Amino acid sequence: MKKIGIVIASVAVLALGWLGWRAIGRTDVGADAPAAVVSRRDLSASVLATGAIRPQVGAEVKVGSRVSGVLQKLHFNIGDAVRKGELIAELDDRDLRARVAQAEAALQGALARLALVHLGARQQEIAQARSAVVDAEATRALAEKQLERQAALFAEKLVPQSDVDLAVKNLDSAAAKLEADRERLSLVERKYLPEDVAVAEAQAAEARASLSLARTQLSYARIAAPIDGVIASVSTQ
Repeated sequence: MKKIGIVIASVAVLALGWLGWRAIGRTDVGADAPAAVVSRRDLSASVLATGAIRPQVGAEVKVGSRVSGVLQKLHFNIGDAVRKGELIAELDDRDLRARVAQAEAALQGALARLALVHLGARQQEIAQARSAVVDAEATRALAEKQLERQAALFAEKLVPQSDVDLAVKNLDSAAAKLEADRERLSLVERKYLPEDVAVAEAQAAEARASLSLARTQLSYARIAAPIDGVIASVSTQ
C-alpha cells in the first residue's frame, strides 16, 4: 500500500510540473506573470479499494474457557492440527450441570405457580365451598320453619318461652354460618388478585433468565477451536 501511494504522488508532481512548463512557455515575455512564494509541504494521495483481510501467517490465537474449573479431558496434543469448531478440551462440568438442573426445577415450579394463579382456585376447592353454602342455606331455612312452629305453639301456650328462645338462637346461628360460608366462597372464587398474577409472571421470567444463564455457563465448559490451526501450547492455571 505504501508503494502505491508513493508512485501516485510522483506522477502527480510530474504532471503538475509539465503543466506549469506549458503555461510558462505560452506566456508572452513582456506580460506580467503572477508570482507566488515557494514553500515546502507534504503531498499525499489515497486509494479507495475493497479486499479481504487475511490472518498473518504464523499468528497465535489464544483460546480459553470463560469459566474456571478442572480440566477433565484434552482431545489434542501440542503439534496436532485442528479444524474450526472441533472440540479441543472439556472442563469438569458436574457443578454446572447441577446448576442447570436446579434452574430447570425452579422454572417448572414458577410455571406451575403461574398456571395456578391464572386458573384461580382449584375446582375441587370451589365445589366444596359451594356445597357448604347450599348446606348452610338449607340449615337456615329449616331453622326459620322451626322458629315459626315454636312461635305458633307458644301462642297456643303449648310450649314454653324457652323453646322459642332456643329456636331463635338456632336461626341466628344458621344465618351466621350461611354468611360465613358465602364469604368464603367469594374469596375462593376470586382467590388471586391481578397483583398476584403479575408477581407470578415476574418470577417465571426470572426463572427463565436463570436457566438461560446456567445453560450458557455450561457451554463454556467445552472449548472449541475458533479457526483452523495447530496446537502450539497448552497451559493451565
